[in-house]
Amino acid sequence: MRRPTNRIAALPGLLLIAALACPPGALAQQADEAAAEAEQQVADEAEQQVADEAESTDEAADAASEPPPTPQPARRRREHTTWEKIYDATVLRPFDFLGLCVSSVAFVPVAILASPSGSYEIETALDLLVIEPAENVFERDLGDF
Repeated sequence: MRRPTNRIAALPGLLLIAALACPPGALAQQADEAAAEAEQQVADEAEQQVADEAESTDEAADAASEPPPTPQPARRRREHTTWEKIYDATVLRPFDFLGLCVSSVAFVPVAILASPSGSYEIETALDLLVIEPAENVFERDLGDF
């Protein structure tokens, strides 16, 4: 019986180290904290805007020609960290590409089975099995989960 080479024996350990080096839970926690902070800032801005509008109602009777204030965007897009981008490029994108290959192969029998129902079902299957995974792999920004 032949023993595996050192490279093959070390592979599970290397995969475990790589998975522990960048745990997705920590990234999710950071993202949640950043989202909560952004939501709090938006809420504070909304309260300030309501207070300003309450003050301006008295002034609005005097000067009705002023344009209304422009609405603020509801949520700001945050910058992705380098570790999120590396995790996305080295771990998630290859699995997404593998999923795209599998779903593209699965589309052929699904299209054959959906063809008696009409073209709408085929287009729906195409969207779900090919187009959305392809957009996820090739068009999504790095680090944008």
